[in-house]
Amino acid sequence: MNPRNTNQLRRLIENRQAVHHWGRPHIVTPRLVSHVWGDGRKLLALYPMMMRPNHFVVRLDSSWSTSNWDRDAKVGPHEWLDGFRGTPGVYDVIEDEFVEWPWARMYGLRWADRGEERSSRVDWNDGCTWSEMSWPRLRRGRSTA
Repeated sequence: MNPRNTNQLRRLIENRQAVHHWGRPHIVTPRLVSHVWGDGRKLLALYPMMMRPNHFVVRLDSSWSTSNWDRDAKVGPHEWLDGFRGTPGVYDVIEDEFVEWPWARMYGLRWADRGEERSSRVDWNDGCTWSEMSWPRLRRGRSTA
């Protein structure tokens, strides 16, 4: 699958899923971030702390590290989360793309206008967790031969 084919990947990822979080069942719909960083071959689930188990799916460069302990990494989580050398950070891209958080209503959150700037009560300062994902498989129709 071409990691840059956003529409195809969105159809495979943005489906309701049953998950368990802290021992309780939940139904979630992951949201694919349109931006592709680098070659986009590393698929990552990014869980905002206050909105778990809901999550975003991002496509990072395959050479970037997802470990906070990888001291030899050329690009680690602090760089790709916050941005570096002209590369936009994941936090900013998600905030720009999802002006209203996809799950905001579920949590009773509203965006508040502060002059020209819009911000919500959801705060990245609470942090996030992430995990690498496997690429979804394309479903091929059965042949009628």
